[in-house]
Amino acid sequence: MKLTSALATTILAASVAGGLSIAQPVAAATSSPVVALAAGEEHTCALYADGAVQCWGGNDFGQLGNPDVESSAVPVPVQLPADVEAIAIDTGAFHTCAVTRDHRVYCWGSNDWGQLGLGQFGNQASPVLVTLAPSAAVVSDVTAGGFTTCVSMSNGTAQCWGRNQYGEVGDATRTMRNTPTPVTGVTDALDIDAGTNHVCVLRSVGRAQCWGRAADGRTGDPTFADVAEISAGGAHTCMRTTVGGLRCWGLNNYGQLTPNNIDAGIVRVSAGGAHTCVATDGGIVRCWGDASFGQLGLANVVVEGRSVLEAVAGTRHTCARLDDSSVWCWGDSVAGQAGDHSLTLSASPVNLIVGVPPAAPSPEPSPVDPEPMPSQPETPAPVEPAPSTPDTVIETPVEAPVRVDPVAPQPVEKQVAGTPSESVTLDAPAVMPPVAASPLAIARRGVLELRLGREANLVRIARAAGVRLPGSLIAGSLSRARSVSAHPFTRLRVEMKVSHPRNCRNVLTPVLGAAVRATRVGECRVTLRISRAGRPDILRTVLVQTVAAVVPVNNPARNTR
Repeated sequence: MKLTSALATTILAASVAGGLSIAQPVAAATSSPVVALAAGEEHTCALYADGAVQCWGGNDFGQLGNPDVESSAVPVPVQLPADVEAIAIDTGAFHTCAVTRDHRVYCWGSNDWGQLGLGQFGNQASPVLVTLAPSAAVVSDVTAGGFTTCVSMSNGTAQCWGRNQYGEVGDATRTMRNTPTPVTGVTDALDIDAGTNHVCVLRSVGRAQCWGRAADGRTGDPTFADVAEISAGGAHTCMRTTVGGLRCWGLNNYGQLTPNNIDAGIVRVSAGGAHTCVATDGGIVRCWGDASFGQLGLANVVVEGRSVLEAVAGTRHTCARLDDSSVWCWGDSVAGQAGDHSLTLSASPVNLIVGVPPAAPSPEPSPVDPEPMPSQPETPAPVEPAPSTPDTVIETPVEAPVRVDPVAPQPVEKQVAGTPSESVTLDAPAVMPPVAASPLAIARRGVLELRLGREANLVRIARAAGVRLPGSLIAGSLSRARSVSAHPFTRLRVEMKVSHPRNCRNVLTPVLGAAVRATRVGECRVTLRISRAGRPDILRTVLVQTVAAVVPVNNPARNTR
């Protein structure tokens, strides 16, 4: 049945107008914030900043990565090997995969079609290391589709494995592959996402490329431009443009493509089984499409002071991550994937992970009476000046981050759903005066805000961590996730690692030297290891929040409630 209601708005809340109530939290709070979510068919997973992973929902195939439980409506820890930390996760229909800090891939769950990439079949209840095809590059990201898994590599290539009934492995065959296989013709992939039977990549030129089952136009064509994020769903695909616009194409039997052609205001997009959800620059979640299982949520549910950073659409449920690191889910929870203990359908959001409490404010200093002035000026004792050492690393309080004024976006191509080759040019929206900063924009130690396409050099990142570095550092080696810089005359060495290269990446610029560039809206963690001769290393971590340019537009499609 096709739904004619255009839009359902879900604003996660602690209190609901109209007498509705939200379920109480079912998971204990954690000191490590959640940085990413992934939703499959009957399970959901969360990635923490410290590299831990928790999953909940059905575990019939081992997709929770914890053989000690069956199904669980509360998050349970994934039993990764000791000292292994994840930096990226994704969930397929009944399997899960993660990229670790040392750029290895672990998968677990259903393996009927070889989607775990182990060279054999049979389900795995615990994470198993995947041996990739020989390559000089390292893994940047992983995506798990219906029965297929793919990774993007640091050199822009991709590898896929699993069911290949519709060519979704991308090797120009339809032969099932139970080991990682290079994708033909992909050499500049920045992001990758797999749907039920098709796979899409975001290319470095800002265009999308898809392969696999092409029924209903779900693979589109490569004429889409200015792509910042792409999401492949059950039988449709959506993309977010560099200026926050939205374009969707493919099957529209439940209205999962409507509203389409939104020009601004979108910061994240996720295509589910037959519904679509977005996080807007206003900090809310909007969903449309199939509402049979409550996956669109309730309208006018209000939480004061909280903003949504990410929304993920599963097959029949939806989850969102808020700016306090809390996680809420709603929709089909027959296996507990939406956290409802009744294991039924619920359009009311359930709190799965409690938010990280804010740091306690520093106490106000007590007033001190001034000391009386001496009758005779005292002669200070002579002080031996300390020998000065050039380029000394000094820990200092953090300074307010430099805010970059938004840049007027360039025209983008407006695409018609199902026929992306027919395009017209949209006028770029005018840049409005800066709006009031959100609570996340308040400068605090260890946090740096960076707009899409902008770079922050090593000195600026260190300053956000409370460390002052000399500006004469020279980058000696560089990869997408790691750079090493050193001073030409002293023995000062700084190693910089990016934990989530999907949102940020290391770059080398003629002016800034080693820097971090924001490539998509989200978060990433930058770790600095500062080595000095004869002194202990200094280890600092900065949470980089990448945001889109603030371009408010009075768009009738966005104002529909």
